[in-house]
This record gives sequence, structure tokens and C-alpha cells, in this order.
Amino acid sequence: MRWAGYRTRRWERLRETILRRDGYRCREAARYGLAVQADTVHHVWPVEDFPQFAWEPWNLIALSHKAHNEMHDRVTGALTEKGEAWRRRTIPPPHDRPPCRCSWGPGRGTLSDGGRKKRGGGCF
Repeated sequence: MRWAGYRTRRWERLRETILRRDGYRCREAARYGLAVQADTVHHVWPVEDFPQFAWEPWNLIALSHKAHNEMHDRVTGALTEKGEAWRRRTIPPPHDRPPCRCSWGPGRGTLSDGGRKKRGGGCF
């Protein structure tokens, strides 16, 4: 299901802001020293799973159409390994972090530790 926010003027303005912030260059290609024009803005933390991050600039990156297609499994809609890698590298700011879903249980392994991995594991 496609997020309704994509059809809004607010999204059009934010999309343009992100493309401009990233210099209209694909962030994935830039990791490899390549200059590829970006035409798409990607939610690193998927809006379907994390709607609270939908409008957050830290959660948005400029990508080429090809790179964006490599972030998602187009059959299931799930993130590919490449998309998951971006999500793992993009840690929400402390005020936006979701609750921990690790096996340590409620109140344990949360992100109140500043995003550092705890000794022996943890989700962030």
C-alpha cells in the first residue's frame, strides 16, 4: 500500500529540500565515489513500519531510481539487505527513537544509552 503522504504538497516541498540538501546526487553511489543524479527520495526507516519518522529529514536520502529499486524487494515491499544496511547505519536522534524490540524485555536494551551497543548485544 502506498503512503498517502506522497500525494501532498508538504511531501513535494520536503522531497525538494532533501534533493537540494544532498546536491541532487545519489547517496548510495556517493559511497563509492560516483556522481549519479538523484531523482528519488527514500525513507531509510520505512514509512509503513515507522510512520512517526515519515517527515523527518534525518530519515530521508536522495537516491537514483536504480538505487532506490535496490533498497526494496518489489514483490514483498520489504527492505533488501542493502536497504537494511542503510537502516542500521541511520540511528534516529534520541528524541525520535523507537522502543527496543530485543529479547532483553521492556525497559532493557532501550536506546537511552545514546545509541551505543551494549556489551553482549542489544538492538542498537
